Amino acid sequence: MRSRLIAAAWLTAAGAASAQFATGGFYASHDSDDFDEVRVIADATATNGFGAAAGAMYYSAPGWSASGALLAATYKRFDRERQIDASLGAARIDGRTYAVGGADYLHTWAGGNALGAAFERNIVNSRGGIEDGITYNTMAVVGDYVFTPRFNVGAAAGNTWFSDDNQRPFLRTRWNLELVEAYGLNAYLKTRSYRNSDPDRPQYYSPRSLNEVSLGLSARWRPADHVVLSAWAD
Repeated sequence: MRSRLIAAAWLTAAGAASAQFATGGFYASHDSDDFDEVRVIADATATNGFGAAAGAMYYSAPGWSASGALLAATYKRFDRERQIDASLGAARIDGRTYAVGGADYLHTWAGGNALGAAFERNIVNSRGGIEDGITYNTMAVVGDYVFTPRFNVGAAAGNTWFSDDNQRPFLRTRWNLELVEAYGLNAYLKTRSYRNSDPDRPQYYSPRSLNEVSLGLSARWRPADHVVLSAWAD
């Protein structure tokens, strides 16, 4: 079974009106098959919710590497009842251009429980996926249930359609426990289960079925006025 180590950090700086903000992010992962991925991204959002994002990606494996860039238009809206995060743009990776994007919608009720939907289109981030230009589209129903002020469980159920005609129905959950409120420090357990309709694809990891569990820590705190720093590691 393949394993993965992931780390990420995000910095958000808000304007005085708290509706205009900029975000910078860093993501890195290392797979047990020695495939590495690094991404950096920056985006800015105006008071009306519209904005733009730009980023760079670097992928490597023994004897191979590829790089890319991203440019996208974005829309964000976050209030007590609705969370909307959408993007549409183009990624240039290893000499090819791809249409990429996504949309997340979440409706939250007074008790903190939430229900929504998510869509994503991107390239398969593996050596074979990049070399052969394989993309995917994912749609899911997502939800979050608050058991106590410190403990909640999120879930996502949906399907992924790959451009090589493979399909992957999936179920993901995240069991989250708040440890230190002042620093937004949380411990979580994530589960993931899926099946591939056309397994053992040579371009990317695709067993007939997979059931896995991972542990992680996340933090979100405000080191200064109008600045929020977030980080997580699996």
